[in-house]
Amino acid sequence: MRIAIVTDEISRDPLTAIELGREWGVEWFELRMLLGKRFPDVDDGLLHRVRALLGDLGGRISATSPGFFKTPVTDAGVRDILKGDFPRALELTRQLGADRMIVFAFLRPEGDRREAEPPGAVGDLVAEMAEQAASAGVLCLLENEAICYGDTGLRAEALIRAVGHANLRLNWDPGNSVHAGSRCPYPDEYVQVRDLVAHVHVKDMAFSGEKLVTVAPGDGIIDWRGQLAALDADGYDGFVTVETHFGPKVTASRRSVAWVKARLAELAPPDAGGSARVRRLRTR
Repeated sequence: MRIAIVTDEISRDPLTAIELGREWGVEWFELRMLLGKRFPDVDDGLLHRVRALLGDLGGRISATSPGFFKTPVTDAGVRDILKGDFPRALELTRQLGADRMIVFAFLRPEGDRREAEPPGAVGDLVAEMAEQAASAGVLCLLENEAICYGDTGLRAEALIRAVGHANLRLNWDPGNSVHAGSRCPYPDEYVQVRDLVAHVHVKDMAFSGEKLVTVAPGDGIIDWRGQLAALDADGYDGFVTVETHFGPKVTASRRSVAWVKARLAELAPPDAGGSARVRRLRTR
């Protein structure tokens, strides 16, 4: 497994975020917000500076997260985005050296029951996203998100399996699943979604009174030690991406990165000869 972090969890300025992340030993960075604008609606000059700094410091982009589609499926602009901003985001993702992009399964209307089946148009449009991404050589990652269809891991799993596209996989976010009402994303949900997981976001959740708040990994209700161990046992070799979501940003992100790095180190102890353990990865 490879550790990554979302740049804007460290700083709104991606250049500052990359510099600090590299000081902490992080090689991989996920792009989402850059100077207050969401990828890909950013200045080309800024992306050029990001690429140059990554080259200078030995960093790389793990994935991009443009925010498509946290809008109602009935929004009149969806079709225009699929013809314009969406393919542009795919092209820029490849230009940045990444091969995966995170998407969402449309905003669930207020008052709509969480367990309600998504409209057929949701599956059709998610399939179109996956197909466009496949043509661009980019893996389409559906993130389970509390305000969207596919909010928990299980409902995201059901949608992905219903769509049935080979280029559509799960960006597994246990924290979002808790926010959507799940109290045991690992192991209860993970055992059913494990074969779909191609990307992971790491944050933890805890109750402050009756309110859910984001806390450092290991300090909340998610069994992250167990989840990381299960990913390791399953041969997962993708990214585990810190998505801090609490502050102060730099301190919280540095602490979260250190915790995840320590857990990953525990999963791969050196053998008696000092070489790293080698595991035959499970064929998915």
